[in-house]
Amino acid sequence: MYQSIQKTHLAHGVEKTEYEAQYDENVKALLSDKQVLARIAKHRTEEFKDYEIPEIMECIEGEPEISKIPLYPGKKKVEAITGMNTESKETDEGEVTFDVRFYMVTRKEEHIKIIINVEAQKEYYQKYHFEPRAVFYCARMLSEQLDREFAAENYDGLKKVYSIWIFFDAPKRDSDTITEYYIAKKDVYGKPVKGWKYDYLSISFIRLSKGEKTNSKDKLINMLDTLFSNKLDAVSKKIILENEHQMQMTRKLEGGIESMCNVSLGVREEALKEGIRQGIEQGIEQGIEQGRTSLLIEMIQKKFSKGQSPEQIAEALEESVETIQKIIREYNLC
Repeated sequence: MYQSIQKTHLAHGVEKTEYEAQYDENVKALLSDKQVLARIAKHRTEEFKDYEIPEIMECIEGEPEISKIPLYPGKKKVEAITGMNTESKETDEGEVTFDVRFYMVTRKEEHIKIIINVEAQKEYYQKYHFEPRAVFYCARMLSEQLDREFAAENYDGLKKVYSIWIFFDAPKRDSDTITEYYIAKKDVYGKPVKGWKYDYLSISFIRLSKGEKTNSKDKLINMLDTLFSNKLDAVSKKIILENEHQMQMTRKLEGGIESMCNVSLGVREEALKEGIRQGIEQGIEQGIEQGRTSLLIEMIQKKFSKGQSPEQIAEALEESVETIQKIIREYNLC
């Protein structure tokens, strides 16, 4: 049975907040979606690089903190994390608040547990460098494990930590890049000696392209560029994410995208006027509203072939019934 797509309570709440608060909250909401985190984990962690996305989603949050939230009642559940405590408080050391932090546990025989922190940064330039800040975040996540993950009598229980930073406004010379910092072994003198275990932290800087959809050859950057673009409207984002990245549109993810698209006044009009630069040549004749691509046609055809009516398709894609009927008619999709 067809179910209409509704905005979540979070989306309605975010729309009523101030400009900056709305933007920040939406970024964190999108980054807490398991579909997004699973792709980050696959491309930026050693432990999950060979896993399939559905497998990774099942491993997020690990045990015993796992909290499964049904986002689509009555349909297949797609989960979002609630996450572990994002505040780090230590006596005489101040307080650190992480954007998103969670556990993952591999399903392999070794049952490896890791801790991942994802940070979103709008401003690329600060009065300090981000590398020492990221190292500090990792150090905090490591030191907090004492008496939680291991005892002072046996440090082998220490779990590896990842701090992954996403920059939204990197200059052109730095955009579309990923840099990793990690602990490496170096034999300074004498014959090589077995390194034992030392790979306990990894820092990644992912630099996007100031809200542009760049068609990066890197799959992770391509997905993030789409997700956080301020040039694409909500409908276009959902179509691209579903078709190119096989991401199911959950209520939470969809609501976050829609709200984020409204952060800047006129973003939707700008996107429609400029058109979606990539793929517009194969779009609807005369560029219906100048903001639709051939992906829209594919989505309509897919839903129409499943027996959905023009009214149902229009509601799902947030289009007018007249537009859907016109596309179906002109492109012989019936």
